[in-house]
Parts: sequence; C-alpha cells; structure tokens
Amino acid sequence: MRRPQQERRTVKEEARVWLEELSANGPVMLAVYVFLMVTVLVMLTTYAFGFYNFAFFENIMVEAHGMIFDLLVIGVFVGWLTRLGERRMSVERYREEIDDFLGWHNEEAMHRIVGNIKRLNREGITEIRLMKAFLKNGHLAKVDLSGSDLRQANLQNADLRGAKLRGVNLTNADLRGAALNGADFTNAELSGAIFDKEAIGLPRLN
Repeated sequence: MRRPQQERRTVKEEARVWLEELSANGPVMLAVYVFLMVTVLVMLTTYAFGFYNFAFFENIMVEAHGMIFDLLVIGVFVGWLTRLGERRMSVERYREEIDDFLGWHNEEAMHRIVGNIKRLNREGITEIRLMKAFLKNGHLAKVDLSGSDLRQANLQNADLRGAKLRGVNLTNADLRGAALNGADFTNAELSGAIFDKEAIGLPRLN
C-alpha cells in the first residue's frame, strides 16, 4: 500500500517541479497553457448546457466592443503612468550617480557626471546638485544648468559654449581656461569665481 502513495507523491512532486521550472523559464508558455485549458473548459461547459445561440453571440460582440474601448482607455492611461514612473526612476538614478562621483577628481568622474547631466537635460531637468564637481575639460557645450549648484566646482578648460547658466551658483568655482562664448550667465552668482576674462568671449552677464 505504501508504493502507490509513494508513486503519487513522486508524480505530484514532478508536476510541482515542472510548474516551477516553467514559471521561471517560460512564463509566456505557462500563460498560454493556462489560457488553452480554461478556454477548453469554458467552451465544453457552455456547449453542454446549450448556451450557444444567436443571443449568446450577440452578447459576445457587445462585450468585444466594450473590451476594445477599455483597452484603448486603460492602455493609454497605464502607458502614461508607466512612462511617468520610469522617468522619475531614471531621474533619481542619474542624480544618485552624480552624487556618487562628487568629490572624485579624475577623468572618469568627469565623464560620468557630464553624461548624467546630459541625460537629465533630455528629461527636462536643469537644477542639478554639482557642488565640488570635477568637470575639468568637460564637454558641456549648450547644456542647460539653470538653477544648478556649482559651488566650488572645477570647470577648468571646460567647454561651456552656448551653455545656459541662468541663476546658477558658481561661488568659488574655477573656470580658468573655460570656453564660455555665448554662455548665458543671467542672474548667476559669481562671488569668488575664478576665470580668465580673455576666455569668456561674449557671455551674457547680469
């Protein structure tokens, strides 16, 4: 009597393992299997009770049109929410990566920070915490850093041509040798900032 019980347990265990492997390695196939099983069960039950008639198919078509409308509305709404959530997560990740490299004084830190600044700009973000950032020789032409905190930042020989620096805080920042042609410094805080006047070009200063 113990052997049949052992065999049943073995079959049950194998089925459990198969389901676990399928759910982990082939979730789409598992969903297809479940869909086919439920479909067959529902269709057989409906046929057995004789529910397949004109009124049934009429209701099916009404439900189908309602489903299409629901998919359109819900799809657009869910897509918008998903995009909103993904954008927020991306912005937070870019900010965190910048924070991780603040205080580093090497070329890798500069490239990582510059890359994340441009990514944040593509997301419409301009106010960025860049205090003491190492941006020496950084290619920042036409970036928008309006309202950013660049106190004590190292911007030596940085390319800031055409950059938007409106309201930026550049207190004690080092801009020696930086290319600033066409940069907009409107309402920028430049107390203690170090830069070469001959390298400024024609920035808009206020």
